[in-house]
Amino acid sequence: MADIYETLPLEDMRYCVSLGDNCYLFIEGIYAEAEDVELFDYGDKYAVYSTYVDLNALNEEQLNDAVLTYYPSLSDMKSDYFNLDAESFNKILAGMILENDLGKCEFHGYFAKQEAMEYMADWLEDREIEEPELD
Repeated sequence: MADIYETLPLEDMRYCVSLGDNCYLFIEGIYAEAEDVELFDYGDKYAVYSTYVDLNALNEEQLNDAVLTYYPSLSDMKSDYFNLDAESFNKILAGMILENDLGKCEFHGYFAKQEAMEYMADWLEDREIEEPELD
């Protein structure tokens, strides 16, 4: 079974699926900011994106660039997360790459919150990946 974790920072929803060998599959619902609401017919909406991140395909410079929004360098990040196992560290690093490359991700559309959660669960199910329980 794939290892999945869920984070719900503020109003965002993200699933990260470890595919093994430093490869990760992400699907994320990002809350549409208030100024974007006029684009929608009703209520709050989430933009849903997905991407595949292969850390093995990136060189040291690309990895370093991915953390610059958060840390002065990759080595500084490593020193802050020295107590994490490699898999947990790599998930965080892959998440930073996702955030920096959002424009390169596959855009699935805008959804109301419940619809976004259902869409992401179905998307994971279509890939035969068990989704986590959501409240």
